Amino acid sequence: MSAESLENKIENEPTLDNLQRIAQRLAKRALENGHDPNFYSPFARSAKRSLGINICGGKPDDVTVLLAVVKSTCL
Repeated sequence: MSAESLENKIENEPTLDNLQRIAQRLAKRALENGHDPNFYSPFARSAKRSLGINICGGKPDDVTVLLAVVKSTCL
């Protein structure tokens, strides 16, 4: 999910509920990609770049989503 997509999902004052929904969507997408045999994953790109190995498919390992809201307190 792109930064623009996330920005569209979060209002000016994000609620915990909105943030949890976004984190769950990101985790679900990552899990789906991990099980997709046609997904050209970062793992596959790295294998191609460093070892010259052509593989496709996700890597269904651990899925972790960290979502933070950083606000400035300066005026």
